[in-house]
Amino acid sequence: MLRMRDVVVAATLLLVTVLVAAVTASRQPSVAAVQASAASRGAPPAPPVEVAPAPPVEVTPAPLALVEPTPPEIVPTVPVGDNFSGNVRTRKFHRASCRYAGCANCT
Repeated sequence: MLRMRDVVVAATLLLVTVLVAAVTASRQPSVAAVQASAASRGAPPAPPVEVAPAPPVEVTPAPLALVEPTPPEIVPTVPVGDNFSGNVRTRKFHRASCRYAGCANCT
């Protein structure tokens, strides 16, 4: 929810932006004023400037390298064939050679 302070700050910023734009616009002479000034000095009017449109630029994205990452090699941390016993509920398992492998809570 907006607080009153936020509304006041936003309104102040908007007012300052509008005032700066108005002051900037008032300092720049309009095209009509420049042409009238030139005509009063007896200068011939400048021909209109024709600007050719810029050619369209085609942007093509760089091709992405489609390389599949190589999966890491799976290295067993225990010798294959070791029997484990443990508690499925607590997810604590022991090697057959562990002194806690014969615990009453382990299967």
